[in-house]
Amino acid sequence: IGHEGRFLEANQALCDFLGANIAEVLRNGWRHYVHPEDLADDEANVLRLARGDYEHYRRERRYLRADGQTIYGDVSLIAVRGQAPAENYVIAQVIDITARTLAEQARRASEARYRLLAENASDVVARVDADGAISWVSPSVVHMLGWQPGDVSGRPLSTFLVDETAEPKPLTEGSAERSHVATRIRCADGSHKWVEVT
Repeated sequence: IGHEGRFLEANQALCDFLGANIAEVLRNGWRHYVHPEDLADDEANVLRLARGDYEHYRRERRYLRADGQTIYGDVSLIAVRGQAPAENYVIAQVIDITARTLAEQARRASEARYRLLAENASDVVARVDADGAISWVSPSVVHMLGWQPGDVSGRPLSTFLVDETAEPKPLTEGSAERSHVATRIRCADGSHKWVEVT
């Protein structure tokens, strides 16, 4: 990238990432492809780089392909100083992290939906780790069993089972067996409740 903000050279990998041919990439310059919401921050960092405030920086950035699709890149910039300002340029390397970023966004959205449902459900929802410890429990545990979530999280599920060694018996409807089981759970006040567990 030259001091005027245009690409001096570009390889095929960058062109493929941006969905444009080399002539378009060289003509348009880097600003054309940075997502508008990230442009001001990018321009400020490139200015600091050109000014000599630092020699390199690395950021994860959104870009717009030629077809308008938002993509994600891990960009590293390093300044190369010439004898005159016009001889300064920047070497940029962009790694395509679109698939990873979209997968992470989908995971976070799924977790947020699950948490929203769990936190607003009247039933108690809990996540139990492979070692049998409760790693998370919904706030409804207060109303149903009298426990505070902090009193429950991190403790073995067996702590709250009245019949720890008993095998829960499957509930049946006529001749059809359901996947629910009935067991007794300890309440905070020392009493117990029969609950269905799925």
